[in-house]
Amino acid sequence: AAAIISTFLANERGEQEKAKYAIALNEVLDNAEAATYVIDPASYRVIFANKKIQALIPGEMGNAPCHKLFRDYDAPCPECPLSHLQRNPQACEAVEIYNKKLNLWVETAANWVTWSDGRRYAIISCNDITRYKTGRT
Repeated sequence: AAAIISTFLANERGEQEKAKYAIALNEVLDNAEAATYVIDPASYRVIFANKKIQALIPGEMGNAPCHKLFRDYDAPCPECPLSHLQRNPQACEAVEIYNKKLNLWVETAANWVTWSDGRRYAIISCNDITRYKTGRT
């Protein structure tokens, strides 16, 4: 019985640590300078969007893929940073993209991240470069 209780308590502590990690990670991503989101590379479904993304795209992210949410495309964007990452998993190549829906130029980069569920997802960060591309402030 002591071994069962010990295992249970160890699992409980592990879950508490995961919860603390998730809270800290959300805090970091929400306060990052870049608009950042995390997607499932198989479905392109957004599983996390920081405050900057949520301000650009108000409302629930739901189960919609990023290309539908952010650009109203029915298929992945032609210049999708995830496709660059899948071709070269070690590189974090920046891509400049014009988003007609939002009327923004963004520099995007993708990288792999292991999420709280233990799966590998793509984290995509976007920096608004509109003023550099158009001269407007």
